[in-house]
Order: sequence, then C-alpha cells, then structure tokens
Amino acid sequence: MEVFVSRRLPREGLAALAQAGACSIQQWDSDEPVPRAELLAGVAGKHGLLCLLSDRIDKEVLDAAGPNLKIISTLSVGVDHLALDEIKKRGIRVGYIPDILTDATAELSVALLLAACRRLPEAVEEVKNGGWTTWKPLWLCGYGLSGSTVGIVGLGRIGQAVARRLKPFGVKTFLYTGTRPKPERAVEFQAQFVPLAKLAEESDFVVVTCSLTPGTEGMCNKDFFGRMKKTSVFINTSRGAVVNQEDLHQALVSGQIAAAGLDVTSPEPLPTDHPLLSLKNCVILPHIGSATFATRSAMAVQAAHNLLAGLRGERLPSELQL
Repeated sequence: MEVFVSRRLPREGLAALAQAGACSIQQWDSDEPVPRAELLAGVAGKHGLLCLLSDRIDKEVLDAAGPNLKIISTLSVGVDHLALDEIKKRGIRVGYIPDILTDATAELSVALLLAACRRLPEAVEEVKNGGWTTWKPLWLCGYGLSGSTVGIVGLGRIGQAVARRLKPFGVKTFLYTGTRPKPERAVEFQAQFVPLAKLAEESDFVVVTCSLTPGTEGMCNKDFFGRMKKTSVFINTSRGAVVNQEDLHQALVSGQIAAAGLDVTSPEPLPTDHPLLSLKNCVILPHIGSATFATRSAMAVQAAHNLLAGLRGERLPSELQL
C-alpha cells in the first residue's frame, strides 16, 4: 500500500512506518508546508495520508486521492482542517491524537499565563534596552495568582491539566464553562460550573482551552471582553478563531482588560504588522503548545500507528468517530 506524508516528521514516527513494512512512503521532506499542487499530486492513488493541522484536506484533495484512500491520520488533536462530512461520505477513517498533547499544552498555558500577568517579555526587553536603572516600587508590577479566581473555558483534558497545575499557586476559586467533565474531575478542583458571561465577569484570569466548533467560533468577542474586569488577564491556547481579534485588540488598547497571552491566532502565522503585535500587554507565541521533544516524537509515533492500523483495517489507537 502507498501513503503520502505531508511533512518532515520526528524520526521516530517515520521509523515506525518504515519498520512496519506495510507500505511504501512518499514524503514532502521539508519543515515548511507542502504546496497545494504538491499535495494534490502526492495523494493521487494513495491508500493512506498522514497530514498536519496546516493541511486543508477538502473535497479537492479527496478527489485527487481517489477511491483507494482508506485512512487519514492527522498529527493533531484538532480536526477543523478536515472536511469531515465529505470524508465520512466516502467511508474514510480518521486517526487523531487527543491525549498525547495534554501535558505539554497545559504547561505552555501556565507559562503563557505567568508571562502575561507578570509582564515577563516587557521585563526582559527592559534589561536589554537599558530601561533597568534602579529598583522602583511600582515598575513592571503585574498580577499574582494567589487568592485569585481562574475561569477555564472548556474543562476537558487540557483544561483539567491546566487547573491541576495552577492549584498549587494558591488559586482560590476555579470556574468553568463548556462541556461538563466527569463529576469527580470538577470536585478535584472544587470547580464551579457557570455560564460564559458569569465566568467573564468573575474571573481574574480566563484560560480558553475549548475546541473550535460553530458554537465557539468568535465566542470571545466585544461582549465577552466588556464583561471582564479591568485587571483581568486573558489566555487562549485553543484555536485562534475562538477569539475576535479586533475586539481583543480594542479591549487591550482601551484598558478594558489588563493583558492577554495567545499561543494561537487567526491566521497563522500572524502577519508581522498585525496590531496585536504592537502591544506590550499582549504576549503572542507561534503555536508551540505541544513543542517538547518528547511530545512531538510521541505524536509522530501515534500518528504512524493510526495510519498503519487504518491500512490494515484494524482498530485505530485513536480514531475520530464520524
């Protein structure tokens, strides 16, 4: 069987495919995204496709692949890049990796929260540009977590992992909204389920970890930010499209909220002249939530195992139910 791999992978993932001996591999061997024309040519006649979140797998790609395509394995938790209705219609299976990224993304969420609320990028820049002159009582003061209320939008795997890491900082109250977790999980953090509007109004820190759906797209908008405290800090490590970035910019410029930290934007990469990048109170990272060596290697191996199981008609380690 023949497969197309749309990017250069951690060596462990490619080795898992090669050692299985179940398929011949054609790969776009680059760290940069595969050009559209190369993707369309690469998938032609293939039985399997291993793709990334940045690869738009739509009807055009599926048509180019043809009837042989049995399995699409994506190196991601998110699947909003896949035309799922069309994929389901054609009887193609989908493998994804929902569990492996949890710890790394939760760690990054906490790091981004601390960077934004304690103004760490500003402080580093002041050291570099000579702004550090002497100790000053109010210089570069930010906001601490001790005794605070943290609102988590989406208390799923990643949201729970974030709460677990924040609890030792002395957070007083956890609020959450979105899909309700198992009762024992909510009890673990003594988390209170509240509507989104109340979460915005009462939280000192808001961390968004929910999935991108039609119901969550643009959810963090002018009304949402308008309900937040002027001392609140907003963090998004879910998907860029969950946030109305124009409304976020206005909230930061006007002082409606104190600061923001984003690991995801819309689009990605964010243009270097985007207004958000001009703000000192907005920390933006290049979607590195899962960027640890161990996590990326494990992601590649599981994506390979999903692909191989799909080719063999076996149970996938992690299959998206369509």
